[in-house]
Amino acid sequence: MPSIECDNGKWKWGETGACKYDTKKQAEDDNSSYRKKLGTIILDGIEVPFYDTIEEAENEAKRLGGSGYHEHTLDGEVVYMPFDSHEELLKVMNNRSIKNNTMEKRIFNVETRVDSTEDGKDVVVGYASVYDSRSNNLGGFYEFIERGAFTDELIAKSDVRALINHDPNLILARNTSGTLKLSSDERGLRYEFEMPETSYGKDLAVSMKRGDISQSSFAFTVAEDDWSTDDEGNNIRTIKKIDRLFDTAIVTYPAYSQAESDLIVAKRGLKEYQDSLVKETKEEIIEEKENNLVRNSLISLNIELKKRK
Repeated sequence: MPSIECDNGKWKWGETGACKYDTKKQAEDDNSSYRKKLGTIILDGIEVPFYDTIEEAENEAKRLGGSGYHEHTLDGEVVYMPFDSHEELLKVMNNRSIKNNTMEKRIFNVETRVDSTEDGKDVVVGYASVYDSRSNNLGGFYEFIERGAFTDELIAKSDVRALINHDPNLILARNTSGTLKLSSDERGLRYEFEMPETSYGKDLAVSMKRGDISQSSFAFTVAEDDWSTDDEGNNIRTIKKIDRLFDTAIVTYPAYSQAESDLIVAKRGLKEYQDSLVKETKEEIIEEKENNLVRNSLISLNIELKKRK
């Protein structure tokens, strides 16, 4: 687990750590005995760790102020997670990460299709996200993803799974295993995979062919965004660069149903943008008052000089 520099200049240990260290060395020295985890997965919009031994999971639970461990099956293998249950782990991780949360999810009502190959295989083709398409109202703002936000470098460094409804137990494919193909083209982030021979995979293929399920979503973090106001007075967020991809998912819920937890980062950015507008307006008002005061003083002085003549 690496040390990470925070936006306020402090350092933290790992994605969910607190920004409490003054230097990178302090963060590394204070966590020198911390053993490397296998990785993280997304549960209910929260990034949580998993380990290959019970001891490591219990040590992490203790470090987070609790105890215990529980098992989780991931890609057919048993891994170990801190605390006695998912519910307890999510509660603790959510409380720790709410202020520093950076992971977001978005849903796109873009056609996702299932093609049948000559040998009878079902291949899913769709877009997790598209460029330059205005979102629905996300609670006080609209959002665009700028062309070029997805890059080959981004795809290469991300370990991405294709899931059903972002459920890590319902894995359809994975880019690092070669079963999930991701690419960035002129339209957006394209994905393609062969439907697995699992019960839920077969059920999903039937539902998609019937048209019951047609929407896509993706989980991500943002490296760069920009806020503005359009001619109609709407707040606009433009995502210019994606930092990391977590998963892409076939989703069953409507495109307008965006969970509040998925919008924490964007809502935080919206507040900062609105605060900056208020501050700018106040500064303009103060400047205008000062200009009026100077103007009135000059007028008064000019009148007085004319009287004296």
